[in-house]
Amino acid sequence: CSAMDPRHTLQTMHTMRTLADQGIGVGVVLHDLNIAARYTDRAIVLDPSGRVVASGESEQALSPETLSSVFEVSISRHTLDAGRSVLTIGDPD
Repeated sequence: CSAMDPRHTLQTMHTMRTLADQGIGVGVVLHDLNIAARYTDRAIVLDPSGRVVASGESEQALSPETLSSVFEVSISRHTLDAGRSVLTIGDPD
């Protein structure tokens, strides 16, 4: 979804989510942590050298602790009224 505007990103991810819900395997590479958290069942997190530092259910793999360590910036998870969560990024150390 690189270089897509928000509407097209959401449309594309919704289509991929629909395919996955139908049992079709879908793999994506994402740098938008909130899109990854919203649409994926499983995630793999790589460090800058390409080493796998977390993999599994998205909520666990995309934990604020893991992401803060990998990206060297404070990342927090906040739950919204609708039950969805959003990841926010703080200032670099």
